[in-house]
Amino acid sequence: PGVASVAAANFPPTRGQGIGVSVLRPGQSEEEEGQTLSQRVVTEDYFRTLGIELLAGRTFHSSDAAGASAVAVLNREAAQRLFPGAESAAESRALGAEIRMKGFSGRYTPLQVVGVVGNTRPLGLESSAQPEVYLAYRQNPWSYMNILVRPASGDPQALAPSVRAALWEIDAQRPFFGVSSLADSIDLISVATPRFRAWLLGSFSAVATLLAIIGLYGVISYWVGSRRRELGTRMALGAARRDILGMVLRQGLATTLSGLAAGLLLALGLARLISSLLFQISPFDPLTYLTVPLLLAAVALLACYLPARRAARVDPAHALRSE
Repeated sequence: PGVASVAAANFPPTRGQGIGVSVLRPGQSEEEEGQTLSQRVVTEDYFRTLGIELLAGRTFHSSDAAGASAVAVLNREAAQRLFPGAESAAESRALGAEIRMKGFSGRYTPLQVVGVVGNTRPLGLESSAQPEVYLAYRQNPWSYMNILVRPASGDPQALAPSVRAALWEIDAQRPFFGVSSLADSIDLISVATPRFRAWLLGSFSAVATLLAIIGLYGVISYWVGSRRRELGTRMALGAARRDILGMVLRQGLATTLSGLAAGLLLALGLARLISSLLFQISPFDPLTYLTVPLLLAAVALLACYLPARRAARVDPAHALRSE
C-alpha cells in the first residue's frame, strides 16, 4: 500500500557509474576499438520508477526473459556516441540496430536496441551526462540488486517499514540496510559540498558587508564631526537642514559609488576563479551584478543616514562657540 511503482538495479543512478563495457556499433569488427559505455542491469519498471523519459522505442517488458532475443536500451548520450549526428537522427538510427557488447569472458554478445531514454547524471549534478547501456535483469541476472520504490504520495522514508516487512516475508535472514530517499542521495553526492561552500562564502560576504557598513558609518561620522564649524557656518548663513542632510548623504554616496565601481571591476576580473563552484550559473550573471550593487548601495545609504541626520540638527551658535 502506498507504492506507485517499484524496480531494481545493480547500480542506482546516485551510486556513480555502472561497470564500463566496450560496445561495437553495427559494422565494426572485434579488432576495432569500441565505445566505452556504463552498463546497468535493471528491471522493467526502472525508467518509470525514476521518471527517466522514453525518447524512442520502448523500455523492457516481462517478455525480455532468458531465451528471448537479447535486448538493450541506450541513453541519449550513448546513442550519439554510437550513431553520431543530430539527436533525433541518432535516436532513429539506434532504434532497432544490433550492437555488440564485450562480456566478462572477453566475447562479444549481440544486443538489439529497443529503446532510447533520457540522460542521467550518475557522477553528480555538476557532472556531464555519461553514455549508458541498460540491460534487462531477466536476461542478465545479477548477484545483488538495489530496490527502488516510488511512493504514491508523501514521505518516501515512511515506506521503509512496510518494504522491510515485505522483504522479510520472502527471506527473514535478508539484511535490510542503506535506506535513503533519492533527494537525500542527490544531496549527499552533489549538494552538500557546494551548499557548505556557499554557506562559507555567504558568511564571509555577510561579515565583509557588515565591516563595510561599520567603516562607512565611521568615516561619515568622523567627516561630520570634523566639519562642525563649517556646517554651523553654512546653517548660520541660511543653509536649511535638508541642504545639510543632502550634502552629507551625497558625500557618503560618492564614497560608496566609487567603492562599488572598483568592486565591480575586480569582480569581473576575478569571476572565473569561482566558476568551478557554480552550477548552471554563469560567473558573469547579469542579475547578480545588478542586484548586489543595488543592495550594497541601499545598505550604505542607511549607514549614511544617521550621521547625516545628526549633522542636520547641529545648532549653528553652539557649533561656532565650541570652535
